[in-house]
Amino acid sequence: IYKQQRQLKHDQSELVVYRGQFMTYDELEKLKSNKGNLISTNCFFSTTTDINVARLFAHNYQHKIAVLFQIKTNYNLKNIIYADIENYSTIPDEKEVLFHIGAVFQINRIYYDDKLNVWSIQLSASDNGQGHIEQYLKLQEIKLQETNVNILFGRILIDIAEYSRSEIYFRKLLDTLSSNDHEGRSICYQYLGRSLHYSGKLDDALQYYELAKHIQTDILNLHANVNCAYNLFYLGCVNVEKGDYNLAMTYFQDAYDMERILFKDQDHSLIPSTLRGIAWVYDKKGDYNNSLKYHWQALEGNKKILPCVHSLTADGLSSISNINHRQGNYQKALNYALQAFDMYKQSVPKTHRAFGDITSLLGDIYYDIGNFDCALNNYEYALNVRKHIFNFNHPLIAQCMDAIGKIYRIRKEYDKALSYHQESLEIFKQNFTNNNHPSISKCLFHIGNVCEDRRQLTDAYIYYQQSLAIRQNLYNYKHPSILQLDTYITHVLYFEQEKEYDKAIDSYRNILIDQKHVFQQDEHPNIALTLYNLGLCYHRKQDYDNAYVCFQQTVDIQKPRLNENHSSLIRTLQAIKNLID
Repeated sequence: IYKQQRQLKHDQSELVVYRGQFMTYDELEKLKSNKGNLISTNCFFSTTTDINVARLFAHNYQHKIAVLFQIKTNYNLKNIIYADIENYSTIPDEKEVLFHIGAVFQINRIYYDDKLNVWSIQLSASDNGQGHIEQYLKLQEIKLQETNVNILFGRILIDIAEYSRSEIYFRKLLDTLSSNDHEGRSICYQYLGRSLHYSGKLDDALQYYELAKHIQTDILNLHANVNCAYNLFYLGCVNVEKGDYNLAMTYFQDAYDMERILFKDQDHSLIPSTLRGIAWVYDKKGDYNNSLKYHWQALEGNKKILPCVHSLTADGLSSISNINHRQGNYQKALNYALQAFDMYKQSVPKTHRAFGDITSLLGDIYYDIGNFDCALNNYEYALNVRKHIFNFNHPLIAQCMDAIGKIYRIRKEYDKALSYHQESLEIFKQNFTNNNHPSISKCLFHIGNVCEDRRQLTDAYIYYQQSLAIRQNLYNYKHPSILQLDTYITHVLYFEQEKEYDKAIDSYRNILIDQKHVFQQDEHPNIALTLYNLGLCYHRKQDYDNAYVCFQQTVDIQKPRLNENHSSLIRTLQAIKNLID
């Protein structure tokens, strides 16, 4: 589009476009301090030729300030790629002009416009400062060579998180394709699947991925093709999210085998992505060592082909953080997550879904460490990002709400906690209609936690059993999440309700054996909880020596990982004090 318009408008002296948005006071001050300097975009940059359209987006929001960009550019610039996409857009009235990733602008003037009641930021496009994006653009060029030109605009909409608009675009594109254009329709089905996938419509996405696969394998008889490899990768991803891990692993392995044929000794960005997919399945199955191994392979692969700062590298760091978190290595997890967060700040806009994912992970880490205020701040940040991108009934919205409910439970605001958990449970059930998904299981588990804290032990037991039934359908009997639930059920049933301490002790001993085997270590936080509960049983039986050993082992696990004021650590130290007294 850019090349065509450049030929037609080569003599056009200047184009003025506008962009309305809001930003924080600190962000505005940073721009002010860089007057005369160059800035660069790290994503596709949407503008309009109509100032009134831009003003619709320039409004104050909570603690943020309305700003209006005025940008001057022209087609004589060699390194600034942009296009008037009004005739290609699903909303032509917006008169949109889209700048390519890495466009460079000079900051000319920043002032408050009393007439428009906004801060006005005047920029001019520049050919200077292009060196830092050449490697990135080279990578994009490779991707563009693999993309049908008709698909390109819709793919850009996906890249900038305009999932609804991309879905509309691909549906319209399908209507224009001949029924005999099998290759075009298969690619279109694939990208329509991606649009639906990112929107959280997993069943619909799966349908289109499978349609694409049917055409590629049964009609076109393709066996080693880039689009086939991508489609197998997407099929793997959607099946992980649906909870079908064995099928997902099959698709990822098939994709990886195809990539080794296609790319041989070449480095290609799809290979690390597929390795991360394999790692993802191992993570879901509770095989954290294998998951970590594949995540490191993927990260090393990305480092060979990507610039030093890239969102895919940040994705890798985030995944490694997640596995360390699951292994109970909270400080390592926090360090990797913060590295990923810093890299995202340099590579994607603040409204990108990656910020929702990384702040959600940071929330989980801070929660387990015991820094609940930081956890809540991160969960709420993630929720705001996701609300900006997704519909309210998206599973990632529900994930944030469920996490926020955990904070209110810790604060003993049980009604509020229950409200968050139940609302998120309804959203999960709307999305996963077979009621057999790990997110539903986790939500039921959290409701059980609230009931247990309220001493509603029968209700807690029922919710734990419902949660366990789902996990037993999904995982093998030694999966970490099943062993975790066994610990809670043993405590509620044998310790609290039936006072059957010998049965509880036998159960905890068996759980400990399995946990040490699964985690391949003796010092995981889940092991600490089992040891603590075992110590309580010995205490009730007046076996104080064994109780002391269990409590001391619990403290040895908790102290390096938890804040000194964490309720679990305080509880264990108090149990030791009670024994001594």
